[in-house]
Amino acid sequence: REKKREKEREKEREREKERERKKETEREKERKMEASGREGEEVNRSDGPAMEEEQCDGEVIFQLFPELKDEQRECIFITDYSCMCQTEDDNLPHQGTMYITTEHILFYSSIIGEYRMIIPFSDVREINKSNSAWVLPNAISVIRFR
Repeated sequence: REKKREKEREKEREREKERERKKETEREKERKMEASGREGEEVNRSDGPAMEEEQCDGEVIFQLFPELKDEQRECIFITDYSCMCQTEDDNLPHQGTMYITTEHILFYSSIIGEYRMIIPFSDVREINKSNSAWVLPNAISVIRFR
């Protein structure tokens, strides 16, 4: 009889632990959604481009790109990604941050000097998934109207 009670208590403890794990998983999802700033969207930092640990608040954009100050009302910050940028004109790749707004694709790097790029979406003809180092399909190419 005592063994049977002990087994039932053990099963109940296991069920309680499972309920706690589920609650913690739900709390973690809620924290991720709050951190993303978008209800219903989960941030998964292992998918796609590597996102920086702390997303900027949008004000950083207007400090890094003062020429956008006039567009501050129309230009709404969406997200930022840590990435590398390489252009046809400049074969040197630049490690930095890509900022996406409602109006532009922006890139900023300060590792080897300051490097900035502003691409208005009105200038974008195509955005394609492409290969980096000719092999890895982990890049995008932005084709502009010229």
